[in-house]
Amino acid sequence: MAEASRWRALRYYSAVQDKTALITLSKGAVVEGLVGALNGRQTLLGLTSMKSPLGVYPRAVVKAEDIQRWEVDVSKEEVHRLLQLS
Repeated sequence: MAEASRWRALRYYSAVQDKTALITLSKGAVVEGLVGALNGRQTLLGLTSMKSPLGVYPRAVVKAEDIQRWEVDVSKEEVHRLLQLS
């Protein structure tokens, strides 16, 4: 069951890859960047062009446990495709 859940999560991830995400970190900071890579265990999220209160980073890695919330715009067509895959 956990394996099926993992693959479903990876399908959802593919819909947001290369899109701009607005991420609220657990300490309250808000960062923005392009969603890049997700490691196999889904514990690290790679971002490119991450904008933070401290500046812009060309590449950054955020621990999943440090993410309180993240928002990504997805089109209706992409949502429909994802629901068909579930």
